[in-house]
Amino acid sequence: NGDQDVKKTIMLTIGGCIAFIALSEALPLFFK
Repeated sequence: NGDQDVKKTIMLTIGGCIAFIALSEALPLFFK
């Protein structure tokens, strides 16, 4: 139903933001 789609979209958005922040935090470690 619609509620689960909204919840899934929100979770994906939050997950994407966290992954993006984690990557930008981790990237400098790879380039040292």
